Amino acid sequence: MLFMQSYFFCASVRLGVIIISIFAMAKSIVVMYIILTHGIDFLPMMIDKFDTESAYRESYFMVKDTIDWMEQDPKVATVLLQVYSISHIVSCLAAAYGAYKLKKLFVLPLACFEFTYLLQIVAMVILFLRISRHFLNLSSLILVTLIATAYAILVFYDLFALLAFVQIVTLVSSKRYQQFYGTNPFKPCLLRTQQAKLKCSLPQHNSEKLTEYAKYFQPAELMNDIMLRNALRKAILIA
Repeated sequence: MLFMQSYFFCASVRLGVIIISIFAMAKSIVVMYIILTHGIDFLPMMIDKFDTESAYRESYFMVKDTIDWMEQDPKVATVLLQVYSISHIVSCLAAAYGAYKLKKLFVLPLACFEFTYLLQIVAMVILFLRISRHFLNLSSLILVTLIATAYAILVFYDLFALLAFVQIVTLVSSKRYQQFYGTNPFKPCLLRTQQAKLKCSLPQHNSEKLTEYAKYFQPAELMNDIMLRNALRKAILIA
């Protein structure tokens, strides 16, 4: 069973992977730009933004340990962020290439990064909401919670889009699919041998209409072979 057959119900999964790669790469480029322009000076700025009160810093061990590590080894933290950002950019480029050439192995690294990013987002949202409830009013807290939840759901959706692309490429690369629709996944067509098999399995008076109806069901994008066969059968039975 495929995780999804379209991206936001208006684009193919293949195009969705390319869009995800572009936006993910843009995020990493922004981080790289901040590091290159501010160097290690941006770490104290981050600490000042999030370390609003010493009580919060001492209450949450994750915040305390992270801030202490950044203050003690700012160069190491900066180098790790640079390596992570560069690796993420490379994985985005590889995923875009894999989506263009239908190579699933090139998409898997970005899927791993997105899974890690999803865990980071969930942890940061939970921690941030636990801290912000002390100095935000109820309406602002609800708004921040909704925005953070929506963004986490978007990241989760993107992860499933990447996994769905891997599923689709696995499907169109299988021998069973190629026996029905050929080796070109961009232009799938019901092969004559399979048309003959379908003609034999259908009533005689409807078999002549198979070729006529088949042209209406040639998809422009990748499509599950079972869906296409069911569509052909349904069209003939209705006629």
